[in-house]
Amino acid sequence: MNGKLERAGRIIIERARATMIALNIPEPVWPFVVDSTIKVLNLLPTDSNDGRSPHEVFCRGVNMPEEATKPYIKHLRTYFCDAYYFIKPQNRKASEKFSPRARKAKLIGYGDLHGRIYTLWDPDLKKIIRALAVRLNEDTIDDGDNKKAQELEHAVAFNDATVDEMERSATTTTTTTTTTTTTAWLPVRDYLRERVKEDAEELAKLKANGKGKEKETSGEEEQGQSAMPEIMPTPKASPRMGQANNIEQGPLEPSGALWA
Repeated sequence: MNGKLERAGRIIIERARATMIALNIPEPVWPFVVDSTIKVLNLLPTDSNDGRSPHEVFCRGVNMPEEATKPYIKHLRTYFCDAYYFIKPQNRKASEKFSPRARKAKLIGYGDLHGRIYTLWDPDLKKIIRALAVRLNEDTIDDGDNKKAQELEHAVAFNDATVDEMERSATTTTTTTTTTTTTAWLPVRDYLRERVKEDAEELAKLKANGKGKEKETSGEEEQGQSAMPEIMPTPKASPRMGQANNIEQGPLEPSGALWA
């Protein structure tokens, strides 16, 4: 008579037991593992319900609104992953400015159907915590030898962007009215490289302009020298000047006109 109920109970216990063995979940928290298993199974479609989930069948049976019949699964996370919940001010000393503001726990359940409240297991305090402000780290499910998981445990506490993220997110925008380029979130190293590159280009332009001016001035001097004979013609050489300037003729001989 109770074949379906017994079969359903067997499926739930098998799923819960497999989960606890695979994730090394302590036995005292088994009621929360069973409860989470039931909630997940209620959201999955089954062949006995013609591909519909038990949640959908129940909602249609009690005439709930159409938007409530669709199962909500966005709040589901990796089970028994690391969860950091906020420590309330009344639970910590105000004088301890550098004390942790969050504690590390494990996700073992869901407080509602939309993920507003999570049920956590704090292994250090041996307590069950129902928390609203929770940050989950789903990449830490391993056997304890994964170095990546150990790094993520410390990286989860930081919210600010790293230097690599800032370099990847650096964008260059060019204005339409001017040719200047403004770079956002550029590191100092890249900024100095840009300045050195701009100075080198400007120096090359100055050198090129200087050589052009030198060529222009030299060309003007040559034109001036070629034009000088036309502007200032050389006087005709007199016999005395010719004799005085003709060095290759040998010693000068006195002429009768000069010695007369």
